[in-house]
Amino acid sequence: GNLLLGGMSGFISNGVSIARNLVLAKHENTLILRVGLIVVQVVLTMLSGGNGLIEWLPIISAVVYTWFLNLKNPVTFKMMIICCQLMWLVYDWYYLNYVAVTFDVLTVISTVIGIRMLLKEK
Repeated sequence: GNLLLGGMSGFISNGVSIARNLVLAKHENTLILRVGLIVVQVVLTMLSGGNGLIEWLPIISAVVYTWFLNLKNPVTFKMMIICCQLMWLVYDWYYLNYVAVTFDVLTVISTVIGIRMLLKEK
């Protein structure tokens, strides 16, 4: 939906994220691999000539997610997911991608519930 609504960086970020997930399913998440994936996302976004700061939100989100993918603390990991998803929420709202906005909101809500459940267990 991002490409159809003019959100080129969201389209790029989704594509690279799919590739990242496929690569990490078969290879160890090393520093070199993470940096390489981040460089690919940033370069592709720069080449796409996006619409200013809003176009960087999906990339910033993907970079944060890729960099902190190895977090061991489940609460900290879920807080990182919330931060990343909020960037997507702003981006999707800007492009009037209401289906994605709904997904973003539900992801944040379910992640907050997950954090609360983890904290109750302690």
